Amino acid sequence: MKYKKPIITTDTGNQEVIAHDRSGFIIPVKNYRAVANKISELIQNKQKAIQMGEEAYEILTRKYSFEAFIASHEEAYKRMVANSER
Repeated sequence: MKYKKPIITTDTGNQEVIAHDRSGFIIPVKNYRAVANKISELIQNKQKAIQMGEEAYEILTRKYSFEAFIASHEEAYKRMVANSER
């Protein structure tokens, strides 16, 4: 994601990070043929690979940047303070 490359992963819990067919592909575990097919698809369609890599990078910077981490923690602390004042 950081290197603007599409991701090919298995369906073992990465669905919240990878947007299937937008930033990468989520493949069933041990489906080696599907992995090979997706690699081939990306090699044959360079523009799709570039677009998916850009989308992966966008997800990374929007959801998992240091700034997003800080913002989510600030929001959690604000909720805790608000709940403790009741």
